[in-house]
Amino acid sequence: MTEGQMALIISGISALIALSIAIAAWRSAGASRKATQAQLYSRLFEEYASPQMAEALRILKEEFEYGEGHETRDIEDDKRFHDLESLPSSSQGAHRHIKYYFIKVLRLEKAGFLPEKLMKELGAVAGIDILYDAVKWFEKDQKSISEIDEIENICGRYEDKGRPRVMS
Repeated sequence: MTEGQMALIISGISALIALSIAIAAWRSAGASRKATQAQLYSRLFEEYASPQMAEALRILKEEFEYGEGHETRDIEDDKRFHDLESLPSSSQGAHRHIKYYFIKVLRLEKAGFLPEKLMKELGAVAGIDILYDAVKWFEKDQKSISEIDEIENICGRYEDKGRPRVMS
């Protein structure tokens, strides 16, 4: 075997090793991306399950329901509901908490950090209808209204998935 042939064999082996390393790095990057997305999903779900979110959802649900049958208030006819500032401060805080949680999820999805599939999972919660029915009502900022509409287009309504209506 000549030096040229030996060099060619060594070059071929080196190329195969480099290709193997590149494939392993590509797989590792994919696994790392999935692990990061799983961690992000877990944090967002923990935030949704937090006592603060539960309290915010409870406040807005109670604000918009009344009577034994818990009929949804006709907020168009109720003079207290003409704007966000007309609500008690606890309801205003609940409004902001719910709104910014779901908008954060949407923006993470749009930026590519959260796959749409995981966003749909995060939107498959009872509180999503409160976002559409109570939070959106008070929005004056067109960008926020558009983002809430976009969330509804991606996630749908909780009640449309055969689940009980949150604000009935």
